[in-house]
Amino acid sequence: MTGNIDVDLDGLRQVAKALHDAVTRDVRPAAIRIVNDCEPDIVNYGPRFATPAMTSARIRHHDSLAATLANLRSYVNTSQALVAAMNQVIAAYAASDGITAEAAKKILADAAAQADGARARYEAAIRAAGYTSVPDSYMPTDGGMA
Repeated sequence: MTGNIDVDLDGLRQVAKALHDAVTRDVRPAAIRIVNDCEPDIVNYGPRFATPAMTSARIRHHDSLAATLANLRSYVNTSQALVAAMNQVIAAYAASDGITAEAAKKILADAAAQADGARARYEAAIRAAGYTSVPDSYMPTDGGMA
């Protein structure tokens, strides 16, 4: 196990777009119509009926309708939050990839500068020892590590 987290960003983008489009195009407008049609009338029927069975049915219907409307709101809000969270994950991965690429460029540039400095010091040491040139075959091939 490497400890890496692999994320299919293209798949995540597709899911986020599909959910966003479905909620924006279909679910949210339908939920708004249902809430607007049902909520004002949620308790406007049956109060004049005094029978216990009618009162009980009215209460159950009211509670069921209220729960349904709350679930519709929750579904729309949760779907929008899920899309936002997926987009944040996508953005975070994009940012981390950008940071990683920039960090890698800096590391490589620093390593190249250090290698150039090491070669210059090596060549200076060879010349100080009396040699007029430094053949490449004298350069360590193991990065100077024994």
